[in-house]
Amino acid sequence: MDPQRNNFKNKPLEHGKLVLFFVLAYAWSWFWWALFIFGVLELPAGVGTPDVDLSTVGLSFLALLVSPFGPTVAAFLLTGYFEGRAEIKMLWKRFWNLRLNWKWLLALSLFYPLVWLITRYSAQYLTGTLQPPCEMMRQPWLILAAFLPSILHGGLSEEFGWRGYALTRLQSRFPAVAAALFLGVLEGCWHIPLLWMPDDVRAGLTIPELIFPYLAVGIFRAWIYNNTNGNVQASVLFHAWGNTVSWFIPFSVPTIWFFYGIETAVAVLLVLFFGARNLTRFPWVIRKRPVTKPVSPTVDV
Repeated sequence: MDPQRNNFKNKPLEHGKLVLFFVLAYAWSWFWWALFIFGVLELPAGVGTPDVDLSTVGLSFLALLVSPFGPTVAAFLLTGYFEGRAEIKMLWKRFWNLRLNWKWLLALSLFYPLVWLITRYSAQYLTGTLQPPCEMMRQPWLILAAFLPSILHGGLSEEFGWRGYALTRLQSRFPAVAAALFLGVLEGCWHIPLLWMPDDVRAGLTIPELIFPYLAVGIFRAWIYNNTNGNVQASVLFHAWGNTVSWFIPFSVPTIWFFYGIETAVAVLLVLFFGARNLTRFPWVIRKRPVTKPVSPTVDV
C-alpha cells in the first residue's frame, strides 16, 4: 500500500497502560525461561537449531513453546480489557491484512540477505579470512524448515506486542526513530535471561552485546511496519526472516561489533533516506491545507 494513502492511525499513548504492557510481557516470558535457567525443566535436544528434537513432548516442550509469547499475550490481554472485543478483532485483522504491496514484500524478503552478504564479503575482504560455506543453499528445502518455526517462535510470539501494540502507541507521541530506539532497548532487555539459557545461541554474549543490535533492529522493523500501513503480517514475516537468514548465509567476523557496525550504518542510511519523523518520507495523516478564497481589494471610486 502506498504510504501516501496510509489510513492506519497510531493509538494514543497512555503511559500507565504502556508500562503495564512491558511488565506483563517481561513477566510472562521471564517466568518460563527461569524454569529452564534454574533447572526446573530441561530443554529439548538441539533447541535453537533446525535439528531440534521435536519428539520431546511434555511440560518442557510446552513451556518452551509458550515462553516467547509474552509481548503478544500482553498486547491481546490489555487490548481486550481496556478497549474491548472490537479492538481485539482489529488487532487480529492487521495480521490477516493481505493488502501487502509486492514491492514491500520483496523489500522485507531481500533486506536481511543483503545485509548478511555485505557483512560476509566485507569481513572476507578486510581480514582475508575464508568465510564458512553456505551448506544450506545446497539444500534449499531446509530454509523453509527453519523459516516456518520462526514465524511462530519470534514473529507471531512478539510482533503483535512490540510493533502492533507498543510502537503504535509510542509513535503517537514521539518521532518514529525515537520510538523505535526506545522500543529496541526494551526489546533487547527482554532477551537478557536467554544469556543464561542452556545451549542458547546468545550464551557467551555480554549484556551490551545483546542489547546494542536491537537499536538498529528496532529501526529496521519500524521501517517495515510503517511502510506497510501497520501490517502485523509484514512484521511477522520480516522478524522470522531475520531469525532464519543466518542459517543459510553464515559469516565469520573478527568481532561481533564488526557486524553491529554494518547494521548501524544501514540503519543510519534508512533514517537519512526515509526521514526520522515517520521512516516513510510521508506523514501518517495527510492534512489538506485550508482553501481560502482571495479577497477582492476595495476600490475607492
